[in-house]
Amino acid sequence: MSRSFYLCLLLPLLVPTVVFAGCALAAGLSPVETWTATADQYAADRQNLLIIAVPGFIPILLLLAVLWGYRRYGKSERTRRAMGWGGLVAILVVLVWINLQFWPLFLPERTYPGFPHGLGFIIGPIFFAPVLMALVMGGVWLVLRRQGA
Repeated sequence: MSRSFYLCLLLPLLVPTVVFAGCALAAGLSPVETWTATADQYAADRQNLLIIAVPGFIPILLLLAVLWGYRRYGKSERTRRAMGWGGLVAILVVLVWINLQFWPLFLPERTYPGFPHGLGFIIGPIFFAPVLMALVMGGVWLVLRRQGA
């Protein structure tokens, strides 16, 4: 397995943690308080950083399936790699965006902002990320096809 495969599997786990820590620091928490808040959030019942990362695997697995299919039926390794990186960036944009919509409201008091906040952790990866991924991958494919790759 390639390093890119492992990177794809690691990124959905890292995004919530990194965005949470960045928002905590931006909200005025000290580095020690940020570390403590992050560790506490991994043990929390609500908005657990590990649990909210799980839906992020849905578009990643879809991306890997599309790339596997393209590898099996496609001709160009360059096109497949470009489509993969484009799809991964599209997924990451959505994951970062949904985390940036929630954590600034949650921090520094660490109180749940209420309905409908938090639904983005489900809606973003399941609906928005695959659509954006498909658009970006299709755009990359068209551009490279016109270039003759």
